Amino acid sequence: DFAEYEANDESVYQHINLAMYYSWMGEKEKALEHLQTFSEQDSYFYWILIFSPIDPLFDNIKDSRDFKQTFKKIETNFWENHERIKSYQDQ
Repeated sequence: DFAEYEANDESVYQHINLAMYYSWMGEKEKALEHLQTFSEQDSYFYWILIFSPIDPLFDNIKDSRDFKQTFKKIETNFWENHERIKSYQDQ
């Protein structure tokens, strides 16, 4: 039911939720593909950075090189977006 729900989710979190789902289901390649797609987003809450690396739903992939590289990209994108927003406030 969750996969069907997420397939129709139009929020910024669709692909990270699908990544968690597929990781939990043991479908590592699909999980990493969805995580990579999520890494292209640029507007999401800070809690993604805090909780995703320790979320048990990612246990099947969080030690992989691909997960670590993609998650680093997610962190970098978040902080770049944060600085961009902050610069608007400073103007």
